[in-house]
Amino acid sequence: MGIRTSRLALPVVLAGLMAGLLFAPQAAAGPAAGPAVGPGAGGLRAAPVVPVDTTAGYLVYDRTARRIVAQSAATTRFRSASLVKLLIALDYLQGRTSVSAADQKMLDSMLRSSDDAAASTLWVRRGYEQVVVRMVRLIGLVDTAPPTDRRYWGYTAVSAADVVRIYNYLLDRATPFARNLILGDLERSTQCAVDGFDQSFGIPRAVSGTRAVKQGWSGYGSAPARPCVEGRVTSPPDPASRQAAEEAPQAMADSRPTALAAPALDLSRRAMHTSGLVDSRRRVVVVLTLSPKTKSFEAQSSTITSITRTLRDEAAATAARR
Repeated sequence: MGIRTSRLALPVVLAGLMAGLLFAPQAAAGPAAGPAVGPGAGGLRAAPVVPVDTTAGYLVYDRTARRIVAQSAATTRFRSASLVKLLIALDYLQGRTSVSAADQKMLDSMLRSSDDAAASTLWVRRGYEQVVVRMVRLIGLVDTAPPTDRRYWGYTAVSAADVVRIYNYLLDRATPFARNLILGDLERSTQCAVDGFDQSFGIPRAVSGTRAVKQGWSGYGSAPARPCVEGRVTSPPDPASRQAAEEAPQAMADSRPTALAAPALDLSRRAMHTSGLVDSRRRVVVVLTLSPKTKSFEAQSSTITSITRTLRDEAAATAARR
């Protein structure tokens, strides 16, 4: 599956105007308008180089200018992997002004270090797929859908445009308690995830300064061939020892799902995503990717970091021109 084109592609000027409407702060929680973002490159002087073996969907949104800086396949659905943990946290925190020490520990581990066990506990407690159903309605998500098999939260469908909507909701409409807890954890994202993978790809390696980051990956096995070490960039393992088995994201049972999670959702390839707030929360950056099973975690980390770095440079150049 390659990057898709669409009849809904908009001229650059119109896309900028519509971005102000689509991603502007909303006073009331209700369904947002349909996706007004086209899949074009958004007027980039130098679009990111996406290898032929990789499918990418990305969107960079400037909250100050209320303008889409860059986009491609922004409404294409990808399986969320751990990005759904943003929705799990938001759903859990609805109406709360405090949490127990045990739940605080779970939230911290889930958001900072992508703890799958913590996510599964909250997913079950909050009604499985109803977490996604409630958040789609509350935030006004357009492309997001719950997994068909409720045990597999990582098979929730998302798009780059919807992940931007989630971050804008956090900043503009979430309660101060939820906002501060979630973004505080994302700003303390660890290099090494609980499962031993190095989650410093994409935004953490491409963008300096304070960042609030949530990463996602799926299909690389339950543990890396070479565990992550804090403060050390993990080098690629020997190909002979590379884990090639694709496993489902954290599930509630050992068996694999028998149906696709959502229409047109590609579960056959490995997923790796980077998302977050950069430049003192001015810009939202979301890059979603799929790659073949033969491509290692380290190789795809390099690819998504390169894409993110190009988008960073374009965002800086756009700001300088204004």
